[in-house]
Amino acid sequence: ATLPAATARCGALAALRSAERGGAATGLMVTASHNPVGDNGVKLADPGGEMLAQAWEPLATELAGAADAGAVEASLRSVPTCAATVADNGGLVLVGRDTRPSGEALVAGALKGIAAVGGTARDCGVVTTPQLHWFVREHNAGRGATEAAYYEALAGAFKAIAPAASAGVPPLLVDAANGVGSVALDGLGVRLGGALAFEARNTGCGVLNERCGADFVQKERSWPESFCAAEDAGRAIASVDGDADRLVYIWAPAGGNVRLLDGDKIAALAARHLGALINDALGSGAARVGVVQTAY
Repeated sequence: ATLPAATARCGALAALRSAERGGAATGLMVTASHNPVGDNGVKLADPGGEMLAQAWEPLATELAGAADAGAVEASLRSVPTCAATVADNGGLVLVGRDTRPSGEALVAGALKGIAAVGGTARDCGVVTTPQLHWFVREHNAGRGATEAAYYEALAGAFKAIAPAASAGVPPLLVDAANGVGSVALDGLGVRLGGALAFEARNTGCGVLNERCGADFVQKERSWPESFCAAEDAGRAIASVDGDADRLVYIWAPAGGNVRLLDGDKIAALAARHLGALINDALGSGAARVGVVQTAY
């Protein structure tokens, strides 16, 4: 019952952040990510498409914990800008949500908060978290911030750096966590054409993140719902979470245990591949690509 008020406060903060950055758009994503379908929450994006600036996190925490209307007003007045600045610079917030049933009402709360401080909103509808962050960046760069443009950019980048698909290789299996990732896969698959064939499961008939999705797979080291050793041993399986901003891979040899390829390993393999491409382009083996791994 308290979440609509919380999203309203987040909406107000996102509009003020936009105004403080001269009217550059910020983002607000209504999602609880890898958590159960009954949960929900908010992720905020800065104008560059990255996470909200660390200096603003204490402001968000204070605002979220404000006990009453007076405390909310005091918290908003402590922000390094104010409603008057929103009127001067414009405060634009791009808003998205995942497929949770509670999302629509929480977006409505966010829109009220944005309007309450004089900001404006663009409702992007049901999108993945990476899509919303990309929309924010592209809008502020003056480029087309649309779903079609997102799929074209992603497919084009993949085709540019990935080796051509080999004949006879079975499709990549994808666990879509019964979330918004299945919607995005449909749009992306059309643009990929023959560059990558995949077969998506857990596309919405089951419960979001329940015995499926990247968090379940990583913690349990187990087959997600709709997959089994009898049919899928030896196949590569990609698993995303409910808002499609987490990715892990699993596979298992016949008769063997499930093996996990987590983000650390994926990053190392990506760096190795990019390093090979750079050295091919340079005609030498001098270039080295490193990966910075953090505890976040």
